[in-house]
Amino acid sequence: MAVQTVNQTKEISVIRAGVLTLLGGVLLGLSVNEWHRFSFAFTAWAAFFPLFLALESRKTFLSHFVLSYLFASIYLTFALGTFLINSPLAGFFVILIGAVLFSFPLQLIFFLKNRIGLTRSFFAIAFLWPAYDYWIVEQLFGMPIYTLSICQASYPRLIQYIDITGYTGISTWIISLNIAIYALLHFIRTNKNSSGFKLFGNSKVLLKTGIILLHFALPLLYLGYSKLEYEPRLNKSVSVMAIQEEYPDPKSATDSSWVSIMQTYVTTTDSVIQNQKPDLILWPESAVAIQFKENKQVQEYLLSHVLKWETAVLSGSFDIEFFKEGAPIPPLQHYLNRNYEVFNAALLLTPQFAWNVLEGTITANDLNVYRKEHAMPFTEKVPLAETFPSLSNTAIQVGNLIHISTGKNEGLLKFLTKDNRITSVQPLICWDLLFTNPKSILKANPNFIAGLANETHFGKVLSTMPNGLVGYSIMRSIEYRRSIAKSSPMGFTFTTNPFGEITHSIPWLINGSLVSRVVLSNISSFYMRNPNFYTLGALFIFVLIVIKKP
Repeated sequence: MAVQTVNQTKEISVIRAGVLTLLGGVLLGLSVNEWHRFSFAFTAWAAFFPLFLALESRKTFLSHFVLSYLFASIYLTFALGTFLINSPLAGFFVILIGAVLFSFPLQLIFFLKNRIGLTRSFFAIAFLWPAYDYWIVEQLFGMPIYTLSICQASYPRLIQYIDITGYTGISTWIISLNIAIYALLHFIRTNKNSSGFKLFGNSKVLLKTGIILLHFALPLLYLGYSKLEYEPRLNKSVSVMAIQEEYPDPKSATDSSWVSIMQTYVTTTDSVIQNQKPDLILWPESAVAIQFKENKQVQEYLLSHVLKWETAVLSGSFDIEFFKEGAPIPPLQHYLNRNYEVFNAALLLTPQFAWNVLEGTITANDLNVYRKEHAMPFTEKVPLAETFPSLSNTAIQVGNLIHISTGKNEGLLKFLTKDNRITSVQPLICWDLLFTNPKSILKANPNFIAGLANETHFGKVLSTMPNGLVGYSIMRSIEYRRSIAKSSPMGFTFTTNPFGEITHSIPWLINGSLVSRVVLSNISSFYMRNPNFYTLGALFIFVLIVIKKP
């Protein structure tokens, strides 16, 4: 790709630059949304191109900053539209701060272009973005919703390479594709009036067009390779039944309504299990929104049904841990007048456990539970509220048990299949699906992953959040080469194979159940073994591009 200097580019008007920036932000925003199940993910392939045109001749940093920030703000308004509608104040501040984070790499272009040229500075950002995504956005600020990769999850066949690079490799793919388009059109634009210029048959045009086509050819070739490599090793499965039932509005839910929800899931399971013989029943996050370990009546009710069904049940619930007498109570819990911590949890109730509890051999306190590791901002936990407890008042009210604590988990949840095979499952509750944790998955080595979510409190206006959880589930499935069975009330309930392809699903906002053969895997992907390889490599390439003068 030719490197053009800033002086070679004529500055376009502020109005035209603003229109181009708005167009780019809308295109990128559309890419994370769907309309009647039609994905607009392809709009990301050219979303940065209008921004590049707007930025190519900015003479002042202020104008460059405003355009980059406007681009990020428009994108995040689309990406977080549901959040903004349900909580305007919190949504506004999340977008305000998020646009600063998202646009920061774009601001660097202004300082790089005078040194290495405009096109090379764009290309450098394509390799800086993965490291920025992983270390800054996810690790430091804990806001992976701002990552660029989520939009391409709608096309799992194009992103199989993330079992090597992790999800951050998608951002390089998207930005470099936009750069290739920009370089092709810039070459045509600057040479179209030259004597003897021919569009068709021009070697440089053919080269740049070939680079664009390679962006699609290489991922598809890797898809073929991964199918040949992994499919022969995926020869075991379990039968999973997932239930999707409507919740009441969590903002007005009472204790009695949560009991009613639990009974609804029991009744629905009762009605469909008679003709099915699943190895596992999967209920969503908060299906048992009651303190299971503390409520004998609920224990007897649920465990008697587990024995009746002769099938393990994995369900979302809450887990409470009281502080030991005399132990200091953290500031937030003291402010909330609690002598305990609340955890968003997943319970695996097996027939064997049910029998022992009902017989009095063990108690419910002996149950090993999974505790959610990442609390959802402003819904379950307000950032910095541990230090400044009064900030907890800005949380979105979705029930009585908010301001949850985050858990640390060791060990897997295991159940016995109908043919007496011990099978391990790794629960990931809602926001946990957004975060990568390859070392933990590699160490635990689960046979498959269960996603438990509850998008109900985001309403029915937009499906951005449910779509997002589908996308993150698909990416985690490919990165870990694990099937995912996900259950959600009125959101998206579905199963994937280890290639991230959705095999069975229940439509959004529809009551129902599905039974799917979930493929088991013990594959250790390159990304699981070397999670920082690509981000370090991309950062190294960025440095080489910057320090090497044109």
